[in-house]
Amino acid sequence: MDNSEIYNREEIKKLLVLATLAGSIMLKSGAEIYRVEDTIIRICKSRKGIKYVDAYIVPTGIFISLEYKGELMSYIKRIKSISIDLNKIAMVNEFSRAFVNSQQPLDIWLEELKRINKVNRYTKLTKTIFGSLAAAFFCVSIWRLSSRLYWICYCKFYCLDYCKSNIKT
Repeated sequence: MDNSEIYNREEIKKLLVLATLAGSIMLKSGAEIYRVEDTIIRICKSRKGIKYVDAYIVPTGIFISLEYKGELMSYIKRIKSISIDLNKIAMVNEFSRAFVNSQQPLDIWLEELKRINKVNRYTKLTKTIFGSLAAAFFCVSIWRLSSRLYWICYCKFYCLDYCKSNIKT
């Protein structure tokens, strides 16, 4: 049995869910819309029997439709939050390249995408510690800058005025 070929509606539904999950991970991670569209279309077209694929992506939603044996099927997914995670984008890109060149069953790939979706790059504690450190260094640098500006302004206005008043012409 050739796993790159789709044989029934259930496999089509799995393919739509897989492509949508890949697209939603990318979109939630801050990927460009054209990249999400391209990934979804490549994933869907990689299986035999799919005649037509179209993906319409907006920042808050994914719309996919495809044609299989004369029947149009669609899938819609709403995206509620967006952040930046370049690691997840890279992982989904690697996933899609491997998926297109593979003939493994869709269930295996769906589990891989679910694993990618659960990847948390930094814990809340790590974010809190380094965010606090960044804020502290920012405050120190602003304080040092402001103290330097104070002395520069002091020298400019007071010292120059003093010099001008004491210079005899």
